[in-house]
Amino acid sequence: MNLPAVVLVLLCALLLVRGVRESATANVVMVVVKIAVLLFFAVVAFTAFDSGNFTPFAPMGVAGVSMAASSIFFSFIGLDAVSTAGEEVRDARRNLPLAIIGALVVVTVVYLLVAFSAVGAQPAEGFEGQEAGLAVILEDVTGSSWPAIVLAAGAVVSIFSVTLVTMYGQTRILYSMSRDGMVPQFFSRVDARRRTPVRGTVAVAVFVGALAGLVPLDFLIDLTSMGTLVAFTVVSVGVIVLRRIAPDLPRGVPGAGLPRRAGAVDRLLRVPGFRAVRRDLRPVRRLAGARGGALRDLRAQVLEAAAGHLGRLLTNLCGVGHSRTRAGVAGNEWLPTAG
Repeated sequence: MNLPAVVLVLLCALLLVRGVRESATANVVMVVVKIAVLLFFAVVAFTAFDSGNFTPFAPMGVAGVSMAASSIFFSFIGLDAVSTAGEEVRDARRNLPLAIIGALVVVTVVYLLVAFSAVGAQPAEGFEGQEAGLAVILEDVTGSSWPAIVLAAGAVVSIFSVTLVTMYGQTRILYSMSRDGMVPQFFSRVDARRRTPVRGTVAVAVFVGALAGLVPLDFLIDLTSMGTLVAFTVVSVGVIVLRRIAPDLPRGVPGAGLPRRAGAVDRLLRVPGFRAVRRDLRPVRRLAGARGGALRDLRAQVLEAAAGHLGRLLTNLCGVGHSRTRAGVAGNEWLPTAG
């Protein structure tokens, strides 16, 4: 059992239960610490910089760059968690986009700076099979162990910060889904004193702690990669569909400078499954002006229609045949068959 991981999740849960202000303050401190540690590494590594380590620049070619990109992908997981704080941010329409773009720029710049200085201080071959490569570089450059200890401490702080932000985002997602009736109301109950979803936070902590303590790390990494890819894909497709079936919903960016009816989007929406979704999700057009009970009714209609046509849409996109079943709901459900 991975006891340190369980303790880490427990500490994050306790901090989240105390309140948003306390969690945000602690996270700001941890982010400053880990950025300072990475900048410290870059400064030290540049003292042993050797431009010859960049020749040849890409020894593995395009295939090597693609494989490396699959690992770098993990550095950008979590930026989307910023959007989950929309209901707890002042002037969210202005501040959330600034926060997301700002975080993206900072992460990219710091990652490139660390990677550039690391390869400049140690040949690329030295990283093969090497554990804690950055700490080894600091020991080799300085001839002392204390810089590596500082870097290791920064890595621990970084893990705590990432776990805290991820758990915060999950509790807020479940809160919004519960309020919309998609998951039990248990997750949307807010503590009167702390003003946080305490029960939902505890439930998330128990689930995450069990995974962290019992499931091997390699398997968790694969699950994280697959889950993130699926989530980003679903969100991207949903944005495209909503641009067409609900063009009048309020948006901060009306069209991102693109024509509303792009040719590729038109071809995508001519797929039979998409046509069915467009027809049965017409209530979405009225969500912007609905309130109270009417809003809940419309949300129920949208969820029912989306659930009924998701399988049809995916099988149409994948080129799988269909057969109508008499036992389908309202005689209108399609079952996929090998075709």
